[in-house]
Formats: sequence, C-alpha cells, structure tokens
Amino acid sequence: MEEKAEKEGIKLWGIPLVLAPIIREAMEMMFVPIEVQAQMRNDMADYATEYSSAPSGDTTTGGTALSTSTIALIICGVVLAAVIAVTVIFWPQASISQGGDAVYPGIRPQHAIAAGVSHSLVIDSDGDLRAWGNNFHGQLGDNTTEGRLTPLRVADDFIAISAGGTHSLAICTDGGLWAWGSNNVGQLGDGTTQGNGTPIKIMDDVVYVSASRRIQNTHSLAVTADGGLWAWGSNTQGRLGTGVSGGSRYPIRIMDDIVAVSAGDFHSLALGADGGLWAWGSGLGGRIGDGTTGGNRMSPIRIMDDIVAISAGYQHSMVICADGGLWAWGGNFRGMVGCGTRTPHHLIPIRVMDDVIAVSAGYYHSLVITADGGLWAWGCNANGKLGIGEDGGIHRYPIRIMEDVVAISAGNRHSLAVTSDGNLWAWGYNSDGRLGDGTTENRYYPVLILDLAVNY
Repeated sequence: MEEKAEKEGIKLWGIPLVLAPIIREAMEMMFVPIEVQAQMRNDMADYATEYSSAPSGDTTTGGTALSTSTIALIICGVVLAAVIAVTVIFWPQASISQGGDAVYPGIRPQHAIAAGVSHSLVIDSDGDLRAWGNNFHGQLGDNTTEGRLTPLRVADDFIAISAGGTHSLAICTDGGLWAWGSNNVGQLGDGTTQGNGTPIKIMDDVVYVSASRRIQNTHSLAVTADGGLWAWGSNTQGRLGTGVSGGSRYPIRIMDDIVAVSAGDFHSLALGADGGLWAWGSGLGGRIGDGTTGGNRMSPIRIMDDIVAISAGYQHSMVICADGGLWAWGGNFRGMVGCGTRTPHHLIPIRVMDDVIAVSAGYYHSLVITADGGLWAWGCNANGKLGIGEDGGIHRYPIRIMEDVVAISAGNRHSLAVTSDGNLWAWGYNSDGRLGDGTTENRYYPVLILDLAVNY
C-alpha cells in the first residue's frame, strides 16, 4: 500500500487500507475550487444521463464519481480528526527527464485515428474510414444504431477525421467535410437539428477539423484552405468564439490565417499561420492560459507564440513549441498537466518536457510522442486508460508506455496509438467495444487491434 501511494504522489502511514483511497480522493477534491467542482458535477450529470449504465467504481464519469467525491469529503473530515496524530501526508515534487535541442519544423497533424467518448475512428492506408464502439446516435456512420466490437468499413477516400461525443467529422480527399451522428444542437452543421446515421456533406475546401467530445452542448470547428476558421453547434460559455451568445446550426467564419484547431469540452484553441496560439470559451480552472480563472472568453485571445501543434482537453490545454517543448496549463487536480505538482490548476502555460512531436489531451489524461518514438502518458488512470498495466491511480508526471509510436488519440476513457509499422493499438475502458478488439473487456496495456496499415 505504501509503495502504491508513494507512486501516486502521496505517502500514507497509519491509515487503514480501505480508507486510504477515500482520503486521497477527498484531499484531491478539497483543493479543487468550488466553481470547478460545480462544473464537474454538471458535466458528470450529462454523462450519467447519456450512459446511465456506467459501471460502479469508474471515477471519471457518471453519477458514481459524484457520489464518491461527496462521500469522500464527509468521511475525510471524520477520519482525519481520528487519525491526524498518526497520519502524515507528503507532497513530493516530481522531476521529468528533459531531452535535447532538436528542431521540429512542420509537425504534422495526427488525424489518422480518433478516440471519441465511446466510439473510435481510423483511416487505413487505402483511405477507407473504419468505425467501432457505441452507435446509439449513429456516430459510426453505417446507417444503423448497432454498436460494433471490431472496426467496420464505413466509407472511402477520407484523409482526416475527428470523433466527438456522439458525432463524427471527416475530410474527403477532395476537401469536402462530412458529418454524421447526433445533431441536437446543430453540431453537424447542416442547418438542422436532425441527426444522421450516414455521412452528409457540410462544406468544401476543408483542411483541418475538430469535434468536441462533449455529449451535451457540443460544438465543431474546421479550417478551410484559405485559412478561415469556422465554428458551429453550441456556443455555451463562448466556445464558438463568435463574440456574442447563441449557437449556430451551420458554419460561421470566426478568424483568418488559421492552420489548425482543437475543440475541447468547454473551450477551443486555434493555431495561427504565424505560430500564434489563440484560445476562447470557458476560463474556469485556467484552461484559457491567460493568467485568470473563471469567466468566459467570447472571442479568441492570443496566448503564446512559436507554436506548432495544439490540443484542448476536458479541463486542460497542451501545445508544442517550435523547439519541441511541451507546454500545458489548466486543471491539474488529477495530474493531467504533467508537471508533477499537486496544484489544482495552472493559470499560465508551464513547460513540461522536451523533444515532443505529437500531443493529445483527453478527459483527465494526456498523451504525447517524443522524437525517438516514445509514447508517454499521465493523469487519471481510471479503467487503465494510461496503459501502464493497472487500473486506477493518478500519475502526475509522464510515464513511458510504448516505442515506435507515430500517432495518438486520447479519448474519454480509452486511448489509441499507431506504431511505425501501421498497426493500431488500444487500451482502457471497453464495455461498448470502443477498443475494437472484439471483446468488451477493459485493457490495462495497449493491445493490438488489427494490422490496418493505418495512414498516419
């Protein structure tokens, strides 16, 4: 027990084994601002409504997480009073091995794979789009609502994809943007709120796309060949960046001279052609990176320069600088920033590690690839989504998971990776088949799905 607790950043003595994880969870929540806790509860309610069958013991979604945290806070007060004389809690500072001084010109987008909330997408070397996992809203695109346990060929001639909460987006070889799945707030962008179980064309000349993984009040972003940034769907907390309230059922042009975008759950990021990083939406927990917390940014604001890759997660943000340095900020109460501290949130970007060439920010966890092909993971390990061989725990600094990795995608409770030989690997939660290995068993290590010759 002591060894495991130390590994997660807390060393405990004199605490009964059954109470240690409860106290640890309580202490985590005690340092999370009240407004952040409120947002967490609201979001958990959304997930509980959508997936009421979430298994007990999962601390990342559904009603279980709320009840666990609430009970933990109550128990903490009682237990700490009884054991404070024999309980000592240390908050060690973790260190990260830094890389060299390599230069990283033109890091390419990692769009060959996409892990959503409960479904997954991949494009193979033939340009065929394959989908699997939950299909309740038609997000697999096969014109059914039947879930799939293995990758199913849906369409061909696609070059880029993004898996949202309950909808999907894909770019065809001719630049056409196609969308399918749920459309309750206009996230498909076809001018309606009618969902579609098969891909429908939305717009032309698209070069980059990102679908928010939020289930309720979600949104979509796209970049056209002329550098235009387009947004549509829910504008709650200003996540569309239009400068005004109210969502849109069709794409609205927001900015110019943009080359990449990332749609988080509550905020959005954009990368300018000049390397400038722009952010907007909810500022709660510091996810915008402008040094403040709380409030909404209704229009894009410039945060950093010399950026080459971006990723917006659930409550944190991550970017790669031109020198390969990884910077992160926002919510950190489950260690997703990766700096090794227990600070609940970081309001400005902090440098985490070097030699990074790809990044993906998920739901309380993070994935990156370093220049030598190493895959690194950190944050919340509920359901084994970090791929370290165990279920649960919080890891506040990067852990090396795999070698020869060329593409990654961090979903909500699962993760995907592609190795240099084109093989697709998956791990984490799997009750609905989102891993694609033909089972519904959770996987705590990366498992080979298929030799798909993925087009990375």
